[in-house]
Parts: sequence; structure tokens; C-alpha cells
Amino acid sequence: KRVSIANELLARPSLLFADEPLTGLDSTRAVQVMEVFNHISKEEHKTILLSVHQPSSHVYKLFDKLTLLAPGGHTVYFADASSAVDYFAGSGHVCPRYWVPTDFFLDLVSNPSVVPVLRGEFQNRSAQMQRSMHMGRLYACSSQPDLATGILLDGQVQDERVSFWYETALLTSRGFKRTRRVYLKPIQFLMNGALAAVWGFLWSGVARHADTRLEDFIGMVFFMTGHWSWFPMFQGLNNFPPERNVLTKERASHSYSPSAYYIAKVLCELPVLMVLPVFFYAIVFPLFGVSLELWPKLFCVSLLNIQVASSISMALSIAFFDQDKATVLAIVLMVFMMSSGGFVINMGALPPWLWWVKYCSYWQYSLGLYFQVAAKPFGPEVAQKAWERYSFSDFSVEDNVAILLGYIFVFRLIAYICLITTKKLEFS
Repeated sequence: KRVSIANELLARPSLLFADEPLTGLDSTRAVQVMEVFNHISKEEHKTILLSVHQPSSHVYKLFDKLTLLAPGGHTVYFADASSAVDYFAGSGHVCPRYWVPTDFFLDLVSNPSVVPVLRGEFQNRSAQMQRSMHMGRLYACSSQPDLATGILLDGQVQDERVSFWYETALLTSRGFKRTRRVYLKPIQFLMNGALAAVWGFLWSGVARHADTRLEDFIGMVFFMTGHWSWFPMFQGLNNFPPERNVLTKERASHSYSPSAYYIAKVLCELPVLMVLPVFFYAIVFPLFGVSLELWPKLFCVSLLNIQVASSISMALSIAFFDQDKATVLAIVLMVFMMSSGGFVINMGALPPWLWWVKYCSYWQYSLGLYFQVAAKPFGPEVAQKAWERYSFSDFSVEDNVAILLGYIFVFRLIAYICLITTKKLEFS
């Protein structure tokens, strides 16, 4: 109950409707919740409307305005809470000594013979009461009416939404906690550590002998690119489906803008996606014999590749909001890109009408970029030999980087469009 209330308060609404927010709470917790409401109404000048059943004396004292409804939804009182006892006493309904006022009120509105009289008295006095309370101000939860800001005299609610960056910051913090918990499980460290050890020993020292062990060197490049394509791809496919119910509710209540949620989702993934690669390469680079000078460059190439795979994964996850369906398409898409990347198939030998296929695979550019950076110490001769046998990208480093950044932009944009247009986040 309190988490639900806190979730709504995050957006700092000008007008908050709370339907039985104290139900299920013990007396101490109920008072704490009411004190929070009271603080918000007075310190932040917010308007809060809430329905309660049989509040305690302590809770009742925190009310500013009170509406009493008889069976059938008929109003029998609407004015200051502190004036209610005197109001009914003036009508001949005196609250017995030592009684809790709320118990007395409930007895009155539950008495079928008294309710018609109360309704008539309220209707006779309503015009005078409304004039004294300033027409148009409803439930202004402040002891000073001029501080009530939830509803204007023309009946229109003020727009006091929190800033876009405030929403983004809160959502980033929330998303980071979930992403860290899902992405950085101990079993994933174990798997990456084991793979790094296996590949490190199988390709031991290969980075120092690219000129004499070219096939092994290209194999290393392929598996490094492959691992940091498949792993982030499937790691991200389950990002959105588990949050579907929460997103549906929060979107319906306009808790925050979709743009803030999307940016926060991207931002909270950025640092988390770097942790496992750092751990992996800290093991594998020394075993491969990669010079320290190339460590940061190759790591940045891998991060770029990871972001492409993560962007595709996010687009599929949002498009389907179903992990099984997204996984099927992801496998087909990744097999196509891997096969047309220029390592397993000589793309130059394809029929002329299929010449364009190789340009659709980001593996083409990732393999070319990784190879160019890793093989640079060995001169252009090694690169020429590789391009004679393999058909991955021979574009310049700058061009390959630009193309991969283009992939990231396109798939992030697709993911954003899917998020703001999807019908899967609507109540059925």
C-alpha cells in the first residue's frame, strides 16, 4: 500500500486522488501516511483528496476538509473537518461525551430515519457554505485557503508536472538497480571467466604472431566479435516483457513521459554493459598476448559492437514484449548477419543480384574494425593477405566506426518509435 502511494508521489502531482489509502494498515502506519499527506499539502501546496472508512482520532485531526456521504452517495456534510461536530450539534445531533467524532458520524449516516433530515439540512445550507468556502476550491488541504493550488477558480487543474530530467534521473536510478541485478549475476561471471580461459589457452600468444598464424588470428577476431554479439543480444531480450504490467499501469496514469523512460533505460544499461567485458578481457588479453597499447582500443571496439547488439535486442524486445517471439527473430537475424559477415562465406563469390547482402550485416564492419585495430602492428601486408581470403569490411577505421554508430542510432530510433506507438501497453 505504501509503495503504491510513494510511486504516485514520485511525479509530484498537483492533485492526488487516494482511494482508501489507509485500508490494510495498522493505526501507526495509517497515521504516518496521513502525516506525509499533511506535510505535502502544506509544504508543497498540493491538493489531496482521499476516501477513508472509520479513521482514528489522530487521523481525523489531520483532515482540513471533510465530506460525509450517506448510503447512495448523498452528501450530508461538506466543510471544515473541525466544524463538523458543531454543525451537527446545531441541528440537534449532539456527539455524546467521550465519543470519537468519526464513530458518531458513521452512526448518523447509517440511520435511515436520520439521513433524509441531514440531506435536507445540507441542501438548505449548501449555498451559504459554498460562498463562505470560495467557489471552485475543492478539498484544499491547507489551513490557509490562499495556499491551496490544486484547483483554480475556473475549475482547471494547474500543470505542475515535474521536469523531464527529474523523471529521467529517478527512472535511471530505478532501472540501474534492476539492470545490475539481472545482468551481473554470479553465473554470468563464471561463464565469461570460463570462456575467457578456454579461448585464451587455445589461442595462446596468437596476437604476437598474426603474420605466421593468420588463420588463428582471424579465428580469434571472429569469436571475440561473435561472443560480444550473441551474449548482449540475448541478455537484453528479456528487458521489457517482465515490466509490461508495470509499464501499462504507469503509462495509463501518466506517471512519467515515455521519452524519459526510454532515455533512462538506455543510460542505466551503459555502465552495466561494460562490467563483464572488462572482466572477460582482463583474462583473455594477457593469454592472447595483446600488447598493452592495444587493450583500450580493442576494448572500445568491443563496446561499440556490444552497443549495436544491445540496440537490436532492445528494438526486438519492445516490438514484441514477448521473449519467446523476440528470441526466434533474434536467432534468425543474428545467423543471417553472422553468415554474411565475411568470415564463413566469401561474400564476393555471391551472384551479382546478391551483392548488397553483405552491407546489411553489422558483423561485416565489426570484424573489419576489430581486425584492423588488432593487426595494425604487423603492417599492411597482413591486412592484404586477410582481405584476399576473407570478405569482411576493408573500409577505413573511421568509416567502420561511423557505420556502426549508424546501426546504433537506427535501431535505438526504431526501439523508441515502437515504445511510443505500441498497443501492447494498453489495458485489455
